[in-house]
Amino acid sequence: MPGTTVVRAKICTACKTCELQCAIAHSQSKDLFEAIRETPSPEARIGLKQARKVVVPVVCRHCENPPCVAACPEKALYKNGAGAPTLLDAAKCNGCGVCMKACPVGALQMDRAGKIVLKCDQCVERQKEGLLPACVWGCPTGALEWHTGRIRYEIDPKLCKACGMCMKVCTVEAITGAKKTPHVINGEKCIKCGNCFTECPFDAINVVDV
Repeated sequence: MPGTTVVRAKICTACKTCELQCAIAHSQSKDLFEAIRETPSPEARIGLKQARKVVVPVVCRHCENPPCVAACPEKALYKNGAGAPTLLDAAKCNGCGVCMKACPVGALQMDRAGKIVLKCDQCVERQKEGLLPACVWGCPTGALEWHTGRIRYEIDPKLCKACGMCMKVCTVEAITGAKKTPHVINGEKCIKCGNCFTECPFDAINVVDV
C-alpha cells in the first residue's frame, strides 16, 4: 500500500546504510555481493546532506501536487492519484534537470552517466512482496519512518515559538503566522514535503496519519 517516508533527521547518525540498501534494492541481483560486480554499478536514490545542525537523509517525499511533475517538459514524471508514489518513466526522461530545480527537498539527481534523472520509487516491487522500502528497512536508528497511507503536518501552538524557520523553508507559502503568534499550516496548500518538520528547532511540528 502506498505510504510516506517521514525523515527524523535528529536521530540520523549518517551511517549511510540507507544509501547502501537503496542501491542493492535497485540492483539487478538484489544481493550485496553480486551487486558490487554488476555493470553498470547500482545507484542509490537517497543521499545525505548537511543541514544547519543535523545530517538529513534526502529522499523523495512523494509530495501531493509534486512540483517536479508540473515542471517536467517531457511528462516523464507522473503520479496516479492522491497518496500514490511519484514515479519516473525513464524512457521519456531526457536528462534536462528541470525537475531537479523544482524539487523542494533536492531529492532528484542525475545518474552517473549524466543521461537521466534518478529518483525514489518507494520500492514498489518490494512493497508488492509485503516489504518496507529498503531505506526504511535498513535504517538502524529509525530516522526513516514509514507511514502507511497519507499524512499531514500540524504545528503544536504550545511548542511553537514563532521563530519563522518553518515559513522560510516552505516552498509553497503554506505556513502563516505573525511574530509571537503560533504559526499555522494551510492543509490545502501544503504539499507534504516535510521541510518544516525537519527544520523546526523546537520540535513543534507533528506528523499525523490521515
